[in-house]
Parts: sequence; C-alpha cells; structure tokens
Amino acid sequence: MLDSVAWLAQTSGATADLVGVDDQGRLDQEALAAVVDDATALVSVMWANNEVGTRQPVERAAAVAAEHGALSHSDAVQAVGHLAVDFGRSGLDLMSFTAHKLGGPYGVGALLARRDVRLTAVQHGGGQERDVRSGTLDVAAVAGFAAAVEVAARDRAREEARVRALRGDLCTAVATVVDEVVLHGTLDPADSLPGVTNFGFRGCLADSLLMLLDAAGIDCSAGSACSAGVSQPSHVLTAMGISDPAARSAVRFSLGHNSTSADVQALVAALPAAVRRARAAAAFA
Repeated sequence: MLDSVAWLAQTSGATADLVGVDDQGRLDQEALAAVVDDATALVSVMWANNEVGTRQPVERAAAVAAEHGALSHSDAVQAVGHLAVDFGRSGLDLMSFTAHKLGGPYGVGALLARRDVRLTAVQHGGGQERDVRSGTLDVAAVAGFAAAVEVAARDRAREEARVRALRGDLCTAVATVVDEVVLHGTLDPADSLPGVTNFGFRGCLADSLLMLLDAAGIDCSAGSACSAGVSQPSHVLTAMGISDPAARSAVRFSLGHNSTSADVQALVAALPAAVRRARAAAAFA
C-alpha cells in the first residue's frame, strides 16, 4: 500500500497524507477525520496489520471517506479467512485479498468493488474481466482460490478460536521462560488477528535470534525490512513509537491452520537458550 501511494504521488501529482497510529498499531481515528476533506480521492487502510496483528477500524475509515465523497479501500490480505470479514457491511468501496494467505494457490488474488465503482484498466488487450484487466485467466488458480475461500469461511470461527487459544498459550509461556520480553500489539480478540504475535526481546538483535531459532527448527521472522543489505527497523514498530533499538529486537511468530500445541512447546523449549546466546552476541556487537 505504501509503495502504491508513493507511486501515485510521484507519477500522478497526488498528495499523500499518512495517518499515524497509537502504541498498539491502531489507526488514529481523530487524525484520520482531521486530514480527510472534500478534496480527498481515496482512503486506504489495512484490515489487519501483518507485523503486529492489530485489526484496524475499517468501518469507521469507510464512513469518514463516505462523508466527504471519497472512495475507501482496505488491504484485507491478512484478514480474510482468519477474521469475520463482511465486505457489504463494512461500507468499503474496494477490498483486496489473496489466495495463499488462506490456503489457496500462490499468484492469484481478488479485488472486490461495489457495482457502482468505475475502475480504470491498467492492462489492455483482450478485454477480459469486463475490460478491467486484460489477459488470459489462470482458471486452475481461480478455482483453487474459490475452493480455499469456501473452506476458510466454513471453518473460520472454529479455527479462529483454536489458533487464538494457541496464541494465548504461546504468550503466557514466552513471558514465563524469558525475561524482559515485550508484546507489540494487543491480544484483545476484537482488535487482533488470531495467529500473529510480535515480541521484542530486549538486549537481542532480531537477526541473531532468527538464526539461532532456525538452527533449532523454528520458523519465524523479523519485523524489519532489508534495503541494500542493511537491516532497518520496522516502519510499523517505529510508527507505534517504539525506539529503533527496541524495533531491531522484534521477532514475529505466526500460527496457522497447521500449527499445533507441539509447535508452541518446541518454541518454548528452544527460546531461552536462543535468547541467552543472542544477548551475549549483542553485547559484543
């Protein structure tokens, strides 16, 4: 979303206003209301954040946009299949999501649009998809996408409860076996994804911790992006008011449909030694 906004500003003369968040990563609704006016063309807000798992008030964002005649969009890639998502009731004009985040094939996604929203084609040629996106459709991927959505929607409530329980066990255990650990985001079921947890391990560098956990068979990720081979603190965490050193200690653990209690126990068993070694390494950095 950020790159798309930057491209519009650079190539189309658009004015981009980035709205801040609170210390849990939740959109500042007062700041949004203050910046949106009758000249606003589009308000775009993630449905839920991929790094800290915080759910955003998309319904309020859509209402603010509608008050000023602007379109509203949400990137719901992280939410569909994991949270109760109702495009019609959200008030949004546009919503995008993808198959591989809910068990479908890679390389296929969808853009939902209200029927009265006019879309401008970005690819031209055969006129497929009602002249919006020309090109021969990947029928197998589309069918796989549809099947994945059907299964995810059917099982969502049960699966969400199961994964949230695992996440609760994970957070309790991590806080017990490791000292000076900080949860980034919230555990509130109304405001968070069921399976995304972001911890800051004080005194650690996330890259070191990732390598140590990888050696122990644990797959996780750092809340940072890399540019020209230089690790940068996550813009998500710094926007939440977290200092650069603290942001560099952040690690994200993701639970999904194939995660089990045994996976949580394996992480809890491997984590204390990995944190001790990462902290020792950081002392000499």
